[in-house]
Amino acid sequence: MFFLNLFRGFQLWNPFHSIWSTHAGRNASLTFLILAGLSSFIYIICLIILVVRVFWNIRSKQGELAAMRRIRRLMYQV
Repeated sequence: MFFLNLFRGFQLWNPFHSIWSTHAGRNASLTFLILAGLSSFIYIICLIILVVRVFWNIRSKQGELAAMRRIRRLMYQV
């Protein structure tokens, strides 16, 4: 509540001024946008790699079931 009362009555001099208006602000904004895009791309690639590894692990475990004895295999399959 204190924060809202602190800026009560505060009027912007130029309400349509943005960070894109200056050369340095535009470069900073583009840099942050590019970093965010790269970070999200790297995150998605890592997530896909993890999902693929899980499916490979499941497939290898299913292959090992065929080599097990019948009673032990029934315990894993149920």
